[in-house]
Amino acid sequence: MPELKAVSCPFCSLHCADLHLHFDGDRLVQVSPACSMAQKMYSVALDALAASKNLSSDREISQAVAWTRESSHKMVILCGDLHQEAVECAVQFARRQKATLVCEEDFTGSSLSLAMKQAGLISATLGELKKAVQQIICCTKDVHNSLPRIADFLGQQLINQAVYLSSEHALDAIRRMRLKQETLPDELLEIQNKIQAVECGLLLFDRDWLEGDHQIAAELLLWLGELNIEKRWYGLAIPPAANSFGVVESLLSLTGYPGNMRFQSDGVKYEPRTCTLSWLLQNAHIDLCYFLGTPHFLTEKMLDLSGEIPTLVLGPNPPEGKNAVWLPAALAGIDCAGSSLRLDGLPVVFQPVSTSHRHPIEDVLRKINGEVTV
Repeated sequence: MPELKAVSCPFCSLHCADLHLHFDGDRLVQVSPACSMAQKMYSVALDALAASKNLSSDREISQAVAWTRESSHKMVILCGDLHQEAVECAVQFARRQKATLVCEEDFTGSSLSLAMKQAGLISATLGELKKAVQQIICCTKDVHNSLPRIADFLGQQLINQAVYLSSEHALDAIRRMRLKQETLPDELLEIQNKIQAVECGLLLFDRDWLEGDHQIAAELLLWLGELNIEKRWYGLAIPPAANSFGVVESLLSLTGYPGNMRFQSDGVKYEPRTCTLSWLLQNAHIDLCYFLGTPHFLTEKMLDLSGEIPTLVLGPNPPEGKNAVWLPAALAGIDCAGSSLRLDGLPVVFQPVSTSHRHPIEDVLRKINGEVTV
């Protein structure tokens, strides 16, 4: 008889709380309701857990402690799939070590989302949007790949009638619609007509759509502001990793800054224009990196640069860097508990579905700091 486990899913920023995992012994056979991302990611995570059962971290912990003592210019790199407790411990760790704390991404999308939230443009849960929104404009290649069960939150009919704004020439397209030009290409005319036909709408956008030109972020805010003069339009970013919003919110609450910063003896320096991962790897003379979580968005060039620096990877998966030491760490929702922030701003708690010898990232960091025994 297959074993059934009710879970909250850690692998997508929707963090669906109604999933059931069907196990035949230790083998995952089905995820219901059906979700292609959950089925794949749970299988990958459980396979990685099984592969790490015989690994011991004692030698790696000793190496991490030695490198930490010898290092003078440290950098802690947060990945967007970290749970909240790991982020909070990472901030404490960076403060104690006087390290630079950097997000894996530059948080273009997340910074924009924070600005939109402050402007009152993101103020509804997905459940409330389902009742209010009459039209969706997708500024993303395929929302179903990013959020497979988005229709469960917003309704299949609303998703089916969504229109897509191409990322190609996006800046020019927004400006032309903002100016309400009488002559528009068919694609933009359709969008303009759908905007005029409803009282409440939603713009869904992702990082890929924004990264071509940072001016798009400013134009998008102006456009949303103008749409909200006579109607009600919401903007919602699709984070590229499961807890990107949660990472930013944690950093804001703990430090007052949403992203990259340097902890120094004379205080905190926040330099969002220069204190980015790619710039630091090339220019900051870093002599030790800590990757927390699983890197998802590093370019080949950035991987090559990080491979030239002694690196400690605290996460569920082995690293790719040639100078990296892996400290296997538990994954919230697989073999440890943890909390995250859902796409609509609601907190969600994950419980483990399996046991292992791996410890949460926060415990490994405390061990390196000499605070606890792992």
